[in-house]
Amino acid sequence: MHNRLLAGVGHTYTESLGWRRLCRERGIALGLFANLWADKQVLADTGAQALFGFTDETARRFMSVEEARLPTSAELAPLQDFMLTSFEIAEGCRAAWTAAPEPPDAVIFPWASAGLLNGAAEWLAEIEPAARPGLVFNMLRPEPSWRISNDGREAYGDFSWFYFACRRLRSLARPGGLVFTAVAPRLARLISKAGEVDCRPAPLHKFYPSEPELAALRPAARPEGLSISALGPSHTFEKGWDLLPEVIGRVCAARPDADFFVQVRGSRARRSPVSRPSRGRRAGAGDHPAGGPVDRGLFSPAHQLRSRPPAL
Repeated sequence: MHNRLLAGVGHTYTESLGWRRLCRERGIALGLFANLWADKQVLADTGAQALFGFTDETARRFMSVEEARLPTSAELAPLQDFMLTSFEIAEGCRAAWTAAPEPPDAVIFPWASAGLLNGAAEWLAEIEPAARPGLVFNMLRPEPSWRISNDGREAYGDFSWFYFACRRLRSLARPGGLVFTAVAPRLARLISKAGEVDCRPAPLHKFYPSEPELAALRPAARPEGLSISALGPSHTFEKGWDLLPEVIGRVCAARPDADFFVQVRGSRARRSPVSRPSRGRRAGAGDHPAGGPVDRGLFSPAHQLRSRPPAL
């Protein structure tokens, strides 16, 4: 159930190719479901069915269509996202379950969130207990309202919605039919404590093309210059984010033709040295890099609640 699968770029696309290849090699029947607005070529490449997504009909259940097209206030955004995602997932799972020629043994959600968990619980409640499939939820990151300390040892935020969704799932899932995984050991411990579930570390679902596939992807000629992106604005200092300016400076000193694109999140963009480049000249070793755009990220939630932080 890949409600984020839209375009032929990024992790969701390559991961879906990996799921398809793995199941084909192991003789497993895989039904893959993507977003309603997924690119046609993506659907052809992955064999996915377009299923999840928001429509005007969805919006009318929560607001007018006109209101849906307006910016959402910071106070309302978390609740609206939770409700809309819950509805989207429940509707999609309901449709897939009804259309399936036979019930699946397991339903996997590779990019889980609190709203997704609640939507899955809403759908699961409609199925007879004996017929409920096993559910697997993979957590890639903390919830947007959670904040992790720079040393990665404490978490702050509102954990109530996540706990609420996990509690529903615990009460509805068949015995042994609920699995949580997370892509990092500390994230797994946080999920376990926040949701009172057994969450285990698991490798990030990756897809590695074969050598012939890689050869076909390589450009015939080496492009001029060097372009490097530093993405993932939620990286902590523990992962070396504070070393990024020096790394960029040294690379630019060694390769004057290098250009960098750096993504920085929210208020951190104002504090980060990479957001204050010396314009109009190339960087020397130890200097802050020049000429690289700074993207402040897609998400800068202002609505935060603070509760007792669990130790990670």
